Amino acid sequence: KGTGHHKYFAVASSACAVATVLLSIPAVKLLGMTGVAWAMVIPVAVLAAAFVFPRACRVVDLPVGRGYREVVWPAVWPAAVVLTAMTLTRGAVPPRIVAVLADIGVGGLLYAAIFFVFALPREEQQWFSKAINQLTGFRVLKPEVEGVR
Repeated sequence: KGTGHHKYFAVASSACAVATVLLSIPAVKLLGMTGVAWAMVIPVAVLAAAFVFPRACRVVDLPVGRGYREVVWPAVWPAAVVLTAMTLTRGAVPPRIVAVLADIGVGGLLYAAIFFVFALPREEQQWFSKAINQLTGFRVLKPEVEGVR
């Protein structure tokens, strides 16, 4: 958003706000507060996926398809796995704030673990591991021997 394209983003964000209001009116009647949440998520997701991300890719001269493959997909598929697991197990979580917050926390940790181990390239895993080690003294990955994986 900080690329000097303020007018473009102002217009796109304004259209997103109008779409949110227009979708919220029937959604609240049909689904209540859940409908209002969906009426907000859908336009914001479209704004990000169809306007913000493609413009950012063009600014840094990255083909949009490659950007989605290399940036978005590695972050999205672990989220889909965790959301599926949380949806399937939500009946086991008692409707108490502490239990719900714990469930959300476990979901966040599960996402981070899956993303770190399976979605991040090896070089980035090593960079994060080194940063965590410097901050905490906790070694996440074994240091790599030169030329050996």
